[in-house]
Amino acid sequence: MHQVLKPFMIPNRFFYNEQLSRIPNVFQIRSKTHGSHFTALRILFELHKGQDRKAPPFKPVAQLKAGFVETFGMAEDFDLNSDMLLKYGLVEANNRLDVFDTRVDSIKLTPYGEFVLTDLALAFTYLELVCVDCAISDAEKSNSIAQLSVDEYRMHVERNRLERVQLRIEKTAAFVEYLEHEEAREIELFNMHDRAKITANLRAAFDTERVRILSSAVRNS
Repeated sequence: MHQVLKPFMIPNRFFYNEQLSRIPNVFQIRSKTHGSHFTALRILFELHKGQDRKAPPFKPVAQLKAGFVETFGMAEDFDLNSDMLLKYGLVEANNRLDVFDTRVDSIKLTPYGEFVLTDLALAFTYLELVCVDCAISDAEKSNSIAQLSVDEYRMHVERNRLERVQLRIEKTAAFVEYLEHEEAREIELFNMHDRAKITANLRAAFDTERVRILSSAVRNS
């Protein structure tokens, strides 16, 4: 995945920028007034629930948005994330539009959207790349990720592979911890104790992958 993702996400750059990438940042907060890092994934999850993988059904946008607004009160964030999901092909509109507006009656999950939800969003390389592109509300975590990114670039210039991998793991760990804290805060704020945690699978995947990546880096160094 690492060898495939990098050329798509940062073909001519060192750091990821969603506006210049073929792959979106599903953890980005899109509403400037009231948004969440998990809005895009929550929309994908609602479309994924109980679906027939061979023939995923279209679900009414009005129903999806009403449930989302009732729980989170994030109408603008829902619209902005739905627009992003359509533009990047993670969801498909019943009338084939690739922008989200009042003409879109219903949407369904695409195979690409399912892949992002179940695999890509959990991948170390993806998390490590998008974390520098996220608006982060915790100043300490934001500064830490920024400094680790600067240090990582220096290791890249100095061709110090092992220390660079260690910094990438440390940077991603800081991002995962931040997401866990944000989700825990939202669970309390929106009374979602009965829902499965998005970051539970993310944490499990990261803890497994970090061991393999570090072992590989040590071996290759």
